[in-house]
Formats: sequence, C-alpha cells, structure tokens
Amino acid sequence: MASTARSLAVRAGEAIAAADWQRAESLLRRLVRTPDAPAQAAYNLALVLIERAKVAQAGAWFAKAVKRDPDYAAAWFEYGRWYLARGDPAKARDAFAATARLEPGAEDARRNLARIAERMGDFEASLAAWRVVERLAGADDGEAALGTLRALLELRRPEAAALKARLWESPATRPSLLKVLTRTSAGSLSLDPERLGG
Repeated sequence: MASTARSLAVRAGEAIAAADWQRAESLLRRLVRTPDAPAQAAYNLALVLIERAKVAQAGAWFAKAVKRDPDYAAAWFEYGRWYLARGDPAKARDAFAATARLEPGAEDARRNLARIAERMGDFEASLAAWRVVERLAGADDGEAALGTLRALLELRRPEAAALKARLWESPATRPSLLKVLTRTSAGSLSLDPERLGG
C-alpha cells in the first residue's frame, strides 16, 4: 500500500475508533479511490455508511469489497445482513452461503442460512443448516434444536418424535416447543400431555 493510502487508512482507523463517522466516511471515500486500496477499505466504508444511516449506499461498498477480495468472509456476512435488512432473502442466502463456504465454522452464517431456508419453505435446506449449527454450538442450543424439530415436522420425519420428547422434558423449552408444534400442526395439535411427550 502506498504511503498516501497507508496514511489515509491509519487516519480512517483513528476516526472509526473515535466514532467520528463523518470524518471516517470522508477519509474512507478518499482511500477507496486510491489504486491499491484494499477490500477492507470498501468494507469499512460500508459499515461507516450504516452508522451514518446511509444504509442504502452500503450495499454497493460491500459488493466492491467482495469483488476486490472474493475470500473476504466478514464482508460476505455483512453483505448478507444488508440484504436481509433490505428484504432480499435469496441474495442474503447467497452471501451467507459464501461466508459458510469460506469459514465452515461460521455459526452465525449457518443460523442465518437455516432461518432463511425455513422462511422460504425449503425445509430440507433448513434441516441441513440446523444440524450444522447443532454440531457447532452443541446439542443444548435451543434455537437449533427447535429449528431442527420444525424442519423434521414439516418434512414428516419419524425422528421428530424423539426430539419432541427430549425438548418436552425441559420446562424452559416448553413454551417455544408449543409454538413450534402449533405452527406445524395444521390444526392437529393435541393438548394431551401424554401425546405431547410429557
């Protein structure tokens, strides 16, 4: 990185650390115009624009960051979050998938993939993603267990019964479990504790 770009990067970093978003934006805009500006400059500019409530502009800078460095997992992740906030789950899914490909242990990316698949009605993909989250976070992760159960129920898989019974054993998960059962029951939910697993 040339000395001008290096100086701009240092000063932009200081402005970010001081939460001086206006100055940080100005410095980063100058930095991204330099020929050897790193992908991180575009990524940081996108984040600063979000801090300055210029959310619509941030997407173009996330795009430039991942174009400059296609292996920039953090940029892909934030790009996915940006797409979610903009109401585009398909593009968000693609960005989170890139994050997961680059960082297989990226638990938050996997969670978002599972949530998006569920929202889009792709319960096979949701189940696969929740199972990865369970491996990463541990079997005690309530959201992953409930997401797995929801997918198993939607897919009418027999292993749902054992998971439902395990979740019913914990009084802490019962309220969330009842929501899952109600949403997937299509009017056939029995409130008999014996049939619920308790």
